[in-house]
Amino acid sequence: MNERKRSEELGELLGLEPVSLMIKKSRLGWFGYVEHKDDTDQVKYCVMFEVKGNSQKRRPKKIW
Repeated sequence: MNERKRSEELGELLGLEPVSLMIKKSRLGWFGYVEHKDDTDQVKYCVMFEVKGNSQKRRPKKIW
């Protein structure tokens, strides 16, 4: 009557890739696109920008 299937099973039946794999592929495609841009491009500058200084390791203690 009402056959319920998990999303992973449906993906296998339909021949779909897992969502996590699709996201990783799109991220890598974007990274490759940025890597091939000129060094003067703003997007590449933002990706390769290094922040100077120390970052806080823990959140500050609460002071009441």
